[in-house]
Amino acid sequence: MSCSYSAFATPAEMQVLKSRKGYGKLLAAKLEFVRIRYEMVVGRTPFGLSGYAFLQGEADALRVRWLLPDVQLRLRDMRVVDLSITEVFGTTARAEMIAIPKWFLYSLI
Repeated sequence: MSCSYSAFATPAEMQVLKSRKGYGKLLAAKLEFVRIRYEMVVGRTPFGLSGYAFLQGEADALRVRWLLPDVQLRLRDMRVVDLSITEVFGTTARAEMIAIPKWFLYSLI
């Protein structure tokens, strides 16, 4: 089963500037955390910088969080990224960064 509210979640022409992979926890209000594997990508599009995350975890847990307006990805180094899940395909989800964190941007300079 797949869920999606955005057919245009990822721009077709994106120049990838920075990516990061790892393990973390997906946090949401009033829900237990979920351990996930992630890949974050920040790229330049015709509209400016955009940030996306690809998440892998338990299918049911991802589907429940897809219904929420925003969730947090806590990385192993305790940094936090605010996300909005746009699509869920089984154990994989795609999310947009609500804001690209400054610590992520500073590593681009």
